[in-house]
Amino acid sequence: MKIVIAGAGAVGSNLAEELSVDKHDITVIESDPVLVERLRGRLDVHTINGSVTDAEVLRLAGVSDADIFIAVTNVDEVNIVSSTLAHHLGAKRRIARVRNPMFSGQNAVANTREFHINRIVNPDVLAAETAMRLIASPGLTFQAEFAAGEVLLRAFRLPEDSGIHGIPLKDLARKFTDRPFIIAAVERDGDVLIPRGDDALRVDDTVYLMMLKDAEDRFRELIHSDERRIGRIVVYGADAVGVDLARRLATVAKRVIVVDERRAQAELASERLPGALVLHGWVSDEEVQHEIDFKNVDVFVAAAQDDRMNLVAALYANRRGATRTLVFAREPDIVPLLNTLEFDAVINARLLAVSEISRFVRPGKVLAVQKIGEGGAEAVEMLVSKGSKAAKRSLRDLKLPEGAVVGAVFRDGQAQLPTGDTVLEVGDDIVAFVVNRVREKVEALFTAPRKIRFEG
Repeated sequence: MKIVIAGAGAVGSNLAEELSVDKHDITVIESDPVLVERLRGRLDVHTINGSVTDAEVLRLAGVSDADIFIAVTNVDEVNIVSSTLAHHLGAKRRIARVRNPMFSGQNAVANTREFHINRIVNPDVLAAETAMRLIASPGLTFQAEFAAGEVLLRAFRLPEDSGIHGIPLKDLARKFTDRPFIIAAVERDGDVLIPRGDDALRVDDTVYLMMLKDAEDRFRELIHSDERRIGRIVVYGADAVGVDLARRLATVAKRVIVVDERRAQAELASERLPGALVLHGWVSDEEVQHEIDFKNVDVFVAAAQDDRMNLVAALYANRRGATRTLVFAREPDIVPLLNTLEFDAVINARLLAVSEISRFVRPGKVLAVQKIGEGGAEAVEMLVSKGSKAAKRSLRDLKLPEGAVVGAVFRDGQAQLPTGDTVLEVGDDIVAFVVNRVREKVEALFTAPRKIRFEG
C-alpha cells in the first residue's frame, strides 16, 4: 500500500517504523528539518521537508494516489486541514490524530465527515480509557480484547511471593490444569519473549496471559486482585487529561483528589469537577500531604504534561505509602526506563495512538493489531484465508517460526485456547503473538498467496 504520513514526531516516526516492516511504500512529510534528518538516519522511507497543509507538497508526496493518508502532527487544526486537502487530492482513506473534544468523542460539536476524515484517533481519550481499565482491575499492567471481546489478553508483573517463578512452563501447565490460560508472552528487561515449555518465569517479569472471557474471575484470583470499591484516588495534573480522568474516576472511587501546583489550572479544575477535592500546591507541601493522606491512597495517578514531574510525583507517592501508582509518559523513549521502576503501570498516549492507527492500516485479513510492551512484539488478530498454508493443518504441523505462538482460535461464535493438535479451518479468527522479525512470515502462513497475472 502507498501510505503518506503527515508529521515525523513520536507518533509519526513510530508509525513509519511499524509499517515499514510490512514493506509498504511510505512517505513522511515534516516541516522540521531536524526531525527529517533524524528519520532518514533511522528508516528506509521517503521523506519530504515541507508543510503538510501545502497542496503542492502533498502532491509531491504522492497523496493523489495514496491508499491511506495519516495526519499525526502535534496540531489538531493542521491534521484536520491536511486530511481535508488529502481527500480533495484523491487519498482513498484519511486518519487524523485529534485531541480537541470539539472534534472527537460523543460530545463533538463538529462532525468529522464534514472534513472527510474516516477515522479520528484521540490519544488522550485512549490513555484515559486505558487508565480506567487498569484502575478498575487491580493487579493488571495491561489489558486488551480480541474476537469481539470473547478472547482476553491480560498482563501482570510477577511478584517475588508468586510461588510460580523458576518453574518450567510445561510443569506449570500440569500444575494448573484447572486454569484455562496460555502464557503467550513475557516482557523481561525491555525485551518481549515468546516462551517455550522449557522456559521459566522470573521475578518482575511482565507476564501476558491469553484467556477466554469466562476465565477472567479465576485470573483475578491468580493475581490476588482486591475487588472492593476503590476508596481514595489522587490525580496529579489538572490539565485536560487529568480533569477528564478525574471525572471518569468519580464513577469507581469514593473520593477523588486532584493536585496541581499551578493556581490557574487548579481553579479551573475545581469549577469543572464539583464532586472532587482540588488542591493547589505540590505533593510534598505540608498542607497538601495532610489533605491527601498518602497512606490511605488506593491509587495515585501522575497525569501531568511534564514527564519529569510525573516521575518525581509518583516516586514521592510510592515512598509516602500510596498502594498503587500509575504514571503517564508523553515521550515513548522514557517508557522502558519507567517500566524498570516500582510503578504498577506506565501509560503512553502516543504509543497507544500508534497501536490504534495500526489497526486500521494493516492489509488483507488482519483484523486487529496490539503492540506488546516496548520490545518489538505484537498480538495480531487475523483470519485463516482459503488457500493459505494454515488452512486444514494442525498447529503442530504448521510449525510456526520461533518467536510466534497462536494464543486463541475463534470459530462459529466460540473461542478456544488451542493445542498443538488444533486443526485450523478457513475463516477461523486467530490471535497470534509475534516478534517483529517473524511477523511477515507468520502473516504469510495465514494469508493465501497472491496470484500473479501475466498479460500480453
